Amino acid sequence: VLSTPSPATASATAPDGAAAAAVAAAAAAGRWADVIVPLERAVVTTCGSKSAKCAALATLAVASNGLFAAPKGAVVPFGAMEAVVEAGGKGGRFKELLAVLEDGKVVGAELEAACGEIRALIEGTEVPAGLVQQIVSSLGASSTPGPMLLAVRSSANVEDLAGMAAAGLYDSVVGVAAEVPAEVAAAVAE
Repeated sequence: VLSTPSPATASATAPDGAAAAAVAAAAAAGRWADVIVPLERAVVTTCGSKSAKCAALATLAVASNGLFAAPKGAVVPFGAMEAVVEAGGKGGRFKELLAVLEDGKVVGAELEAACGEIRALIEGTEVPAGLVQQIVSSLGASSTPGPMLLAVRSSANVEDLAGMAAAGLYDSVVGVAAEVPAEVAAAVAE
């Protein structure tokens, strides 16, 4: 069910512009350790509602003294995708397409075409090796006995809110081998 969030809900979940700018600056400088957010530190304004809820679950798991466990996680926060697209030389077209998508007058086939083009643009942008390395290292994959399989999930700041749900609109790629950088990069791009 999709509905317009109330102004209070929308402002409480709006991405933190300053944080996104800091992410973009760190990404532009190749400081991926300053970009990736450990799941337990994820908050709605920098990582989205789904990540923040998963962070709360991880905190509860630790506090349960072993009654249940939650998997490790890492979050690519707001601003990182835009920084990667910009670094890939596609920032201008991305902004043009985003403007089309944000124009309430664009509907039907034109909207579908813009959605398809922006998705292809993002998926066709190379995910920097440093970003992939930081995601994997933040999960402790090198210290895990045997292969570590990841579930890579897309999300947004308008997901799982009281007045808005987006079930089925985002992708999850499961069974991604952490030790295969190309697999992780492809899953992140998707």
